[in-house]
Amino acid sequence: MADFAVPASRLAIYVDGASIHAGHVLRRDRFIRGRLRDCDKPWKVVELRASDLRRGAELVRFLEGHLDV
Repeated sequence: MADFAVPASRLAIYVDGASIHAGHVLRRDRFIRGRLRDCDKPWKVVELRASDLRRGAELVRFLEGHLDV
């Protein structure tokens, strides 16, 4: 499940922490993200690291670039 989603723009945002993103969790998440990207009406999937959250306004502008408005 995405950490954040903007259904109107079909944008799914994932924030990955290295401590839990291994083994079966990693495989499950890759599978889910692949399904979102490859479905009939694909979603845009943005994958971020926890450290990306420090980018502040720059990150907001980056994400706004992925919205269909």
